[in-house]
Amino acid sequence: MMYGSFSVGSPERRRLVKKVDELLPDPATIKEPKARHDMEKRRKKVLSRVEGRPEAGVDIVVGNAKIGTMSQFSLPAGQHFRKAACPGATELCERLCYAKKIFFRMHEWRYFLNWAYVLLFPERFLEIWRMAALTGVVRVHVGGDYFSADYVKMWLEICRSRSSNRFYSYTRSWQDGHGNVRKDFLAPLRKLATLDNSRLVLSCDRVTGVPPADLIPGSIRAWLARDDQDLPGMPVELIFRDKRGMTATASQMGGAPVCPVERSPKYKKISGKISCTNCTFCYSTGHLMFGQRDDDPSKLDMFAGLDVEERASSLFREFWDRPSGPAMRGSSAATEDCVCGAAAICVHCRTCALCLCGC
Repeated sequence: MMYGSFSVGSPERRRLVKKVDELLPDPATIKEPKARHDMEKRRKKVLSRVEGRPEAGVDIVVGNAKIGTMSQFSLPAGQHFRKAACPGATELCERLCYAKKIFFRMHEWRYFLNWAYVLLFPERFLEIWRMAALTGVVRVHVGGDYFSADYVKMWLEICRSRSSNRFYSYTRSWQDGHGNVRKDFLAPLRKLATLDNSRLVLSCDRVTGVPPADLIPGSIRAWLARDDQDLPGMPVELIFRDKRGMTATASQMGGAPVCPVERSPKYKKISGKISCTNCTFCYSTGHLMFGQRDDDPSKLDMFAGLDVEERASSLFREFWDRPSGPAMRGSSAATEDCVCGAAAICVHCRTCALCLCGC
């Protein structure tokens, strides 16, 4: 749904079109002829949509196959812009990023419009979020990231003004794309992570390394594994896997739980099956697996309608068949056995609450 739209031909619409034009990649900087031609077509398509659509405002949508039925907001993904909407993107995440694939490309005019709106009309942007009709849980940045410290502060205000909603986001903006900590981002990110209705997940990979557990208290860390052997080398709370690098089914890797949608290379997104909405792992309040927050676990009911004690003992079991064969240590290559790595146990509570293979 579009909020705060400006009419076609209005001064505000013209300002939006001009700003989007400034934010879009410049084809002249691309050397390869075909890629340059493709970018010219993309620019024209985005600009014509922003200029001619009956509605042009802040786009807040609900649902997709992986996330489920929750409100979500996006910006353009990546660093290949005159200004980066993902200032902490690494070479690896740029290459594997789902938000740069064809489905997101179809709607990228909406994300550039969101970005331009934030930059040009920050007060209106804040007011829109204060009054918007939202689901109980809100995913911030399905595509894009916190592009400036001031922008993080805007989300601080939004979260504080919507105490009955839970917001969560993944961010690489804690560092510069090469693993160097961005000190200007730390203070606002720390405040965002400590709000009762906000969950912050620090994304990391082999380029960034794993951030210290106390870098942003209240946050959790998610490692992006490019293949079955790509382990973080030190404890993290969550593993994401690249579909193209999967050869085995894994509920945990190196003692950390794997995102359920990415546990098996054979997994297909099916409506009604596992999604971010019915998983709650990344945004729930009483993380028994993490042991990092002392919130009252009953708060989870307000946001997700699930009981955290029950979730810890039964999560995902109705969605996944037990892998055949014995549990294995290390990579299992082309088999369907577990690739838990070291001991398949939680790095905090030292118990195996989520492993489905019995190891």
